[in-house]
Amino acid sequence: LMTTSLISQVVGFRFHRGILAVGAPPPPSSLADLLQASLKREDPVLIAACPEIRDPQNLGSIIRSAAALGAGCLLVGAAGTAPYTRRVLRTSMGAILHLPLVTCEDWSKTVSTLHAHGFETVATVLDRQALPLEQVVRTRRTAVFFGNEDRGLPAELTANCRVRVRIPMADQDLSLNVGVAAG
Repeated sequence: LMTTSLISQVVGFRFHRGILAVGAPPPPSSLADLLQASLKREDPVLIAACPEIRDPQNLGSIIRSAAALGAGCLLVGAAGTAPYTRRVLRTSMGAILHLPLVTCEDWSKTVSTLHAHGFETVATVLDRQALPLEQVVRTRRTAVFFGNEDRGLPAELTANCRVRVRIPMADQDLSLNVGVAAG
């Protein structure tokens, strides 16, 4: 039996139901297996890719939106926030437990693999030369890459993607939070 104070310390915040549980994350998915399975599907396949999202709330928001909008899987980078942390789990409203997740080390290889499996790769950028979102047509197999909060996507990764897209802003000096923009 634990006191409310001790539970709050362990959980890290004061909001809880008085019950604690420890769970193991689902086994990691293989990109090759997910892509092979997607070839058999007739319906469109959407992949959300987050090479280096650092804020757990942003990653959780992206996961929640990706799951709600029918993404087939989430690609994350080892350099970003850990996807099964309490904050990501909470912000994603548990969607992280239902969305297949692949951790990628070599993003150039990942993009090449996606291209080989017929995916259109879309880099989300803050570049006035990029296509405005309303002009982009989603293909049957699409992977959308979201950059991190500080620097966006690495230049090499952006260059490897076939399409660059931006959300037009009324004030060109502003940008949206990556969690909001992904939704």
